[in-house]
Amino acid sequence: MILIYGYCFLIGASCGSFVYAATWRYLHQLDFVYGRSSCPNCHHTLAWYDLIPVVSWLCLRGKCRYCHAFISPSYLLYELGIGVSALLCLRIYGFTCEGIWIFVIILILISMAMIDRATMIIPNGLQLLLIIPIMALSWLHPEMTLENHLSGALSISGFMMLMNQWKKGSFGGGDIKLMFLCGWLLGCQRIIMAMVIAVWTAGLYAIYLLCLRRAQRDTRIAFAPYLCIGVIFVLFHGPIVLSMVPGSRIL
Repeated sequence: MILIYGYCFLIGASCGSFVYAATWRYLHQLDFVYGRSSCPNCHHTLAWYDLIPVVSWLCLRGKCRYCHAFISPSYLLYELGIGVSALLCLRIYGFTCEGIWIFVIILILISMAMIDRATMIIPNGLQLLLIIPIMALSWLHPEMTLENHLSGALSISGFMMLMNQWKKGSFGGGDIKLMFLCGWLLGCQRIIMAMVIAVWTAGLYAIYLLCLRRAQRDTRIAFAPYLCIGVIFVLFHGPIVLSMVPGSRIL
């Protein structure tokens, strides 16, 4: 069993490394399909042994093997975080199609969060890509009726659109589309829970920035990362939290 969990973590961390690298290349307008990984400081092409998830960063003590420039610990954190996410998927959902599709959703959400944090934009390509695992999971759970899907899809996204009518620019179009898709997957109760978590985490971060005087009251922050945090939390813990709610459906 230890070997299975270790292998699962390694696969998850490898996926995390790929998602981080692909997203970083996208943000810097580099080829993320055929391009080779290289040091952003000296541009030396990295060997395979420089790219082992978690292990390489620790062995090199967070420095480039060739120019000894500091490598951001964010690489390590993303690999560890997604590796742990893979373990949670295995622990909660088992080695099933459901667990694999949920892990795919997490990878897409993390990429969305990274891009939105840097650009305040969620690429439509990622929104379209997210439809694939969502439809696959919807097919795996026929017990969720069309009414369940629609109520989840429209509850938060509809609220966001109404807020935009009241105050223009309250929410971005990408945030609305993201909540529509995730609401279709999660249903009404769980997408509301995800939204509450997003509002609280974003609020705490905003207070943190205000206390450090790194932001003003009218400063805009990317909201998609917090929406993604809420959705991921619900994917892992929502069934437990809502298990005592009459009529709730556990994905």
